[in-house]
Amino acid sequence: MSEKERGLLSAESGSKKNQLSKIQELKAEILTWPVQQKLEKLSLYSSCQQGDGECKCSGWKAQQTSGSVSPQGEPKRTMNDPCRGCGHSLKAHVTQLEDLGDPELSRMVSMAIDLENLFNCVLQEEGDTKQIYFHLYKVKKTIFLNFSLLLRKSIQQISTPVVEGAVGKPPFQQPTIVKSLINFLSVRISDHSQKARSNLLLPIIIEWQIMYDLVRKLVHCLNHWKLERPNIKILRDGLQGSDAVWYKVNYTRWLCFCHVPAFCDSFPRYQTTAAFGKTFLQSIFPQVKRDIIGAISGDPEKDKSHMAIYFPKLLDMIQEELGKADSPVWDPDYQAPALEKGRAAFEKLTLPPPSGGKEDYFTTVTISPGIKKPAQEPGPSGGTKRSWEDDSVSGTSQDAKIPSLEGDIPEDTLQDILTHLQDERHKSTAFEVYSPSLFRRLAIFPEHAARDAAAKAEERQSIIEFHVVGNSLTRPVDRQTLLWLLNLQDVFAHQLPRMPKEYITRLVFDPKHKTLALVKDGRPIGGICFRMFPAQGFTEIVFCAVMSNEQVKGYGTHLMNHLKDYHVNAGVLHFLTFADEFAIGYFRKQGFSKDIRLSREAYTGYIKDYDGATLMGCELNPKIVYTEFTTVVRKQQEIVKKLYEKKVGELAKMYEGVTCFKDGVSQIPVESIPGIKDAGWRPTQVSDKERSSSSGQGNSHSRRSVFSFYFHPFLKREFLDCQSHNLANRVSRPDVERPEDIQPLLKSILNQVKSHASAWPFLKPVDKNDVPDYYDVIKYPMDLKTIGERLRRGYYCQKRLFTADMQRMFINCRKYNDPTTEYYRCADVLERFFQSRMRDLGLIDK
Repeated sequence: MSEKERGLLSAESGSKKNQLSKIQELKAEILTWPVQQKLEKLSLYSSCQQGDGECKCSGWKAQQTSGSVSPQGEPKRTMNDPCRGCGHSLKAHVTQLEDLGDPELSRMVSMAIDLENLFNCVLQEEGDTKQIYFHLYKVKKTIFLNFSLLLRKSIQQISTPVVEGAVGKPPFQQPTIVKSLINFLSVRISDHSQKARSNLLLPIIIEWQIMYDLVRKLVHCLNHWKLERPNIKILRDGLQGSDAVWYKVNYTRWLCFCHVPAFCDSFPRYQTTAAFGKTFLQSIFPQVKRDIIGAISGDPEKDKSHMAIYFPKLLDMIQEELGKADSPVWDPDYQAPALEKGRAAFEKLTLPPPSGGKEDYFTTVTISPGIKKPAQEPGPSGGTKRSWEDDSVSGTSQDAKIPSLEGDIPEDTLQDILTHLQDERHKSTAFEVYSPSLFRRLAIFPEHAARDAAAKAEERQSIIEFHVVGNSLTRPVDRQTLLWLLNLQDVFAHQLPRMPKEYITRLVFDPKHKTLALVKDGRPIGGICFRMFPAQGFTEIVFCAVMSNEQVKGYGTHLMNHLKDYHVNAGVLHFLTFADEFAIGYFRKQGFSKDIRLSREAYTGYIKDYDGATLMGCELNPKIVYTEFTTVVRKQQEIVKKLYEKKVGELAKMYEGVTCFKDGVSQIPVESIPGIKDAGWRPTQVSDKERSSSSGQGNSHSRRSVFSFYFHPFLKREFLDCQSHNLANRVSRPDVERPEDIQPLLKSILNQVKSHASAWPFLKPVDKNDVPDYYDVIKYPMDLKTIGERLRRGYYCQKRLFTADMQRMFINCRKYNDPTTEYYRCADVLERFFQSRMRDLGLIDK
C-alpha cells in the first residue's frame, strides 16, 4: 500500500464524514488507473494459479529490494516479478483476472481498498484506544479479521462478499422498527379520527403531519445511532443472562450489516430500522430517549419549536407501546384501516418531479411556460394543473351528479343560456379576424375587467412566465436560477427600501425559502418570497413586490393566484404574512384578513415578527383553481344577467288590476293578486299556533304574506302601496326585531366566539382569589358564560343588548390590562372576530 493511501485511510485526523469522503476520493482515483496497475493491486490478494492451482500461495508478495516508484507512490513492478512467498511470477497470480471487463475489475479493486481500510482499523484498534472519528466506536479486532478473511475469499473466487454464519441475515425480527413505527402512526391517526378533538389539541391532519415528521427524525436518529460496546452496556445497565447474550448478538449484527458497510461498500448495507425489530429497540430506546431530550433541551432554537413540545410526547407514547405485548404496533400482519370517504378531503396531492430532472426539483419549478394549452395547463410540478371541474381533491367522482335543490335553475334553461353565450363568443371571434389588434384591446381591457385579465392574456401569448426558484445546498444550482435570484433580490430591495438589503439577500438565498418569480423578457420583474411549513399547515409570505414600472397591469393578482394554486396542489391551505400600512390594501384584495383562521399554536414561534406590521392570513379552498377564478365568476355573472333578462321579459306581461277595494273590501289574500305567483312569490308557512294567537287582530297569515311580497326583488314598493295601502300600513316595519328570529343567530355567534383561539380569557368570570383588585376597578363585569346564561333566559330581545354586553366585556379587559399584555391582544382579536360575524349575518351595518 502506498504512503498516500495510508494517509488517506488514517483515522487519526478528520471527522467521520471527512474520512468517508476521503475513502471515496481514494477509490475514485485508483479506479482511474490503467488495467495493468489494477491487476498489480489485486495480485496482493489473489491466489497463485501456477500448476492449475496446486500452489498454496494466497497472494503475491514483493521482494525486499529497493527500486523506483511510480507516480502514484507504488514500487514499479512487472508481470515477471517473482513472488517472495512462492517464487512464481506476478502474472501467475492474476491469470484468472485478465479476462474480466473493466467494470468487474474496478469492483474487485474497490473490494481490495476496503480490505486495506479494515486492516488499518485493526491496527489502530490495537495501537490506540482513543475513540476515532472514522468509526463510531472501537471495533473489535475479531470482527474486522472475519471481514478481512471474507473479502480475501471473495477476491480469490471473484464473487460478491456475503456475511454468513450464526449472525443470520436481515431482517432479524418482524415487524421491523420502521414498519412498527408506520403501524404506530396508523393506530394513532385511526384513534384520533374518531374524536372531535385530538390529544395534541391540533386538527387531525396537522397533528398527523407533525407526528409523521418527528417519526422520520426518530428513524434517522436510529439509523445513525452510536451503539455502546457490550462490556460497557452490560456493566452500566446490569444486563444478565439472555439479555446480555442478545445484546452481544445484536451488536455483532449491527456491526456486520449496518456500521462496517458504511465505509466498506463491498458489503451490502442495511439501515438499522430495516434490519431489527422490537427486541433491539427495547434494548436501546431508554438511552435514545434520554439523548434526544437532552439534545433538544440544550438547543435554544429547538426549544421553541414543535420538537420540544411534541417529541417528548411522541417518545413517551412509543415507550408505552414497547411495554404492551398485544399492541397492534408489533403485529407484522397489521393493516391500516381504510379512511372513510368523508376523509378524502384531507388527502394531499403528490407533486411529481418536473421533467427537468431531480436537480430542478430542488431549485426551479416551472409554474407556467407562458403558453396555455386548450385542455390542461402545466401545474406547479410540471404535471397538469387541476381543472375547475376536477373533484379529485374533495374525494368525489366527476361522474357523480350533484343532487338538485328546490328552486334550482332547470337544466335545459341553463343549457340554453350557455349555448347563447357561446354563440356570442363565436361572433366576437369572427370580429377578431377582421380587426385583431382592436379586438385584443377590447378583450383585454373591457369595462369592469378583472384585475388579472391583462396578465392572463400576456401569459397565453408567452410574454410572461412563472417559475418557483430557490437556492440549494445539496443539489447543484444552475446559472439561470442564480441569476434570477440575484435579480429578485434587486427587485425586493428596490421596492422595499425600508428592508435591509443584507436581510433580503439572506432570505432570498436561504434554501428553506422559495420565490415565485414573474419573468418577462427573460428577467424577473416581480416575485413572492415564501417559506412553507407543511407540518404546521401554513406558508409564510416574506416579500411580495412587482417593479414600479410594471404595476397596475394585474401582475400582482395573477402572481398571488399562481402561488395559491401551487400551495393547493402541495396541500398547504393557509397563508400568513405581516403587512405594513402600504401592503394591507393589496392583501385584502387577495383574500387576506386580520381574522386568522389558523390556530395560534400552529404558527407561534415559526413566523418572523415585524414591528409596525399587521398579521394577516388567508385560507385557501382546495376546490378552487385560483388562476381561473375570475373567469368562472365572470361566466357566472353572465349567466345571472341572462337569467335576469329572461325573468324581466316574463314579468313584462300585463295583468288585470285589483278592483275589489272600490266595493269596500279592506283586505284580500296576497295570492289572489293577479300575476303574483308568476313573479316568483311563495306563501310563507305559518303555524296553527300563530294563527290562533292572532285571532281578533286580523288575519296574521295575510299580514305575513304581504310582508314577504313587499320584499320580493321583482316588485316595486309603489305597486304594493297602490294596491293594498291599508294592509301595508298594518304590516310590521322591517326594522323591528322579533326575539324568535334573532335568538338562533345570537346563539350561533356566541358559540363561534367561544370556540375562537383568543376567547380563553373570557370564558368564565374572573376569580377574585386570583385577581383580588379586579372588581375594585371593574364595576360592571361581563364574560361569555354570563352572556350565555342571559341568552338562554331570553334576555336579549334585541340585538343591541347582546352587542352591548359583548362590547362591555372587551372594554373591561382593555381597562384593566396593559396594552402590552396577552389579554389586551386577545380582546382586540376577539372583538374583530365578533364584529365580522355580526356583519356576515347582517346584524350590524357593513
